[in-house]
Amino acid sequence: MKEEKYVLKRPKPRSGGKGEVIRITDAAYAILSGLSAETGKSKGFIASDMISWLSERLVIEDED
Repeated sequence: MKEEKYVLKRPKPRSGGKGEVIRITDAAYAILSGLSAETGKSKGFIASDMISWLSERLVIEDED
């Protein structure tokens, strides 16, 4: 007789391009919409590119 096993499955790693949904202000959305209309790039692409660019130049300081 085959022994029964209790199996827990590991979740599959997330594949690229299926990012988490975030909320932004109406003003930020309007900016993204304008840039998207002007360039033909998706709002998601523009937002991701802007965040990547900013993260390389960001300085975080302690509050006084």
